[in-house]
Amino acid sequence: MAVRELGNNTGNPLARAATTGGGSVLISQTNTSTYVDITTAGEGTYTIPATAVYARVIAVGGGGGTNSSSSYPGGAGGGCAATKVFATGSKEIEVSYTVGAAGAVNTDGGDTTVSVLGYSLTAEGGQAGQNPNSTAAQGGGASGGDFNFTGGDGGTSSLSGGGGAAGPDGNGANGKNGGYSGNSGTSGNNGTNSGGGGGS
Repeated sequence: MAVRELGNNTGNPLARAATTGGGSVLISQTNTSTYVDITTAGEGTYTIPATAVYARVIAVGGGGGTNSSSSYPGGAGGGCAATKVFATGSKEIEVSYTVGAAGAVNTDGGDTTVSVLGYSLTAEGGQAGQNPNSTAAQGGGASGGDFNFTGGDGGTSSLSGGGGAAGPDGNGANGKNGGYSGNSGTSGNNGTNSGGGGGS
């Protein structure tokens, strides 16, 4: 788990470093000027401090792995479920989560789930690249948030790109044929052959 200060040289207060296609849970805390970026696959809990005043939680599913066939069609991006900014009421708030892993070769990305306040966020992992490659890997869906977006589909030709992960502001772009990856729904990193990393 990494905790970093809000803000960066691009002026985007929620921009984050690129990941390797795995899911993530992003917890922004406005008054403390920090956010928690959880990218390690598995279960855990985090307590939002009472001093945060306002917070927002974003879940992104893991990207699907590429297919092992000789054409290597790309996997799809994970979905994204996000809360709106909410007040903490000057109380500590517990966040329970499971971060979905990036899909290995021929393996779908893992689902990311979060339970916080009355929310039960689910961000599905992207599907692994398909064989025959005329069928696109399907992007992960999302549910339970105030904002729910779908990951981009994988491309359908040889050496096609992976779909971009969805972000809290939109769906991930579909992977392009010929080895180009789809853009994420917002400022998340693009896919390569596997599904894109978490947008946020």
